[in-house]
Amino acid sequence: MREKKIEYGIKVGSRVDMTKLHPEMVERMWKLDEALKDRKQWVQCYSVYRDPREQDVMFLQGMGEPMEIMRLRIELKLPDLTMAEMRRVVTYEKGSESPHCFGMAIDCVPMASRGKYLGKLLWNPDQQKQDRNHWARFGKAVEDVGMKWGGKFRGGTVEVPWDAPHAELANWKDLKNG
Repeated sequence: MREKKIEYGIKVGSRVDMTKLHPEMVERMWKLDEALKDRKQWVQCYSVYRDPREQDVMFLQGMGEPMEIMRLRIELKLPDLTMAEMRRVVTYEKGSESPHCFGMAIDCVPMASRGKYLGKLLWNPDQQKQDRNHWARFGKAVEDVGMKWGGKFRGGTVEVPWDAPHAELANWKDLKNG
């Protein structure tokens, strides 16, 4: 059987529009891509720029009425969610408060780079020790290129990260206001 060739670094998801990213974010993504290649790590970037209305709908998840969330998601042509997903808080930031709405943040998920799970997205950072190691390595790479890692937001740690997929420009508020 032939071994699958891995291209380490950032794999960009098909729904990701890189053209809406701030130029400094693009520069940091190139640096992050190189840092991940050096670490032989593979991640999929699934979210970058987010429309403020979409961010507002995400803000309602876990805090608003599920039927209202569903109605807004249909209106904005967003992917379906399960009822459990609608009850889960995914952000505390409204559209005007999120770096995603200014093209200054990305969300990525590590992918298994060896073994029987090769290429599998490792969504749950507090699932298995191996998965946590992937998240910790991603967070370290994010910080090494001068960005803030969401895994440490709201008291999160490498062992129990808060918003592990998230990386943002450390100075995004200054850039937004400048």
